[in-house]
Amino acid sequence: MWVLVLVIPGQAVAADKRVSIGYIATYTPWMAGIASGIYESTTGYDIQWREYGSGIEALAALSRGEIQLSQIGITPVAGAVSSGMDLELFWVVADIDRSEALVVRRDSRIVKPQDLRNKRLAAPVGSTAHFHLLFALEQFGIPKDAVEIVNMSPAEIGEAWKEGRIDGAYIWEPTQSDLLRTGKVLIHSGDLGTWGRSTFDAFVARPEWSARNPRFMVAFVKAIADLDESYKKNRRLWGRASAHL
Repeated sequence: MWVLVLVIPGQAVAADKRVSIGYIATYTPWMAGIASGIYESTTGYDIQWREYGSGIEALAALSRGEIQLSQIGITPVAGAVSSGMDLELFWVVADIDRSEALVVRRDSRIVKPQDLRNKRLAAPVGSTAHFHLLFALEQFGIPKDAVEIVNMSPAEIGEAWKEGRIDGAYIWEPTQSDLLRTGKVLIHSGDLGTWGRSTFDAFVARPEWSARNPRFMVAFVKAIADLDESYKKNRRLWGRASAHL
């Protein structure tokens, strides 16, 4: 028995022009394009946006093929590549600088770095925040076993902070601002960067997918670059717009 399969070209093209992109919620200009739909309009692709709590979660999704691209911190990328994962880094989003910091409770009696001994600190393990927490302890001469480091996602850090289960956390925005209502910054990634260990956020892709979709990659990067340029030229306007979000 013969079965006739009808292939409609228009449907095939539409199916090919779909992509899933991961991201971690951060305050960077490129994210404004998600809400405005600029990436869909400039690339012509149907984009499914997937938010992750940490770079480790995004990497797992990339390895399973659930997403083809993702914004991610450089530390988990370095770990993944060193373990043999095939990734293509194609765009540096931003120097992390002050957007990640070690925040401690005001009632924790932590005034100086040496006060961190015997304290309970949280960070998403494997992230840029975790990397800088370990680097900071090293610079302060504090052995890792002198501090209890707990692996928590940003959401878990927020809950643990409210319940008083942690003395501090190395974390990014927007969780960082939530903690600062009752906490203070002991050190931020901008300081640690000047000591020789800078961190940054970047976009990575599965190489086999980017090779098959070069026009999308070019259009996507151009759209990100245009938003970056708009922010640089109109920071006051961007500031007023973000105040109403």
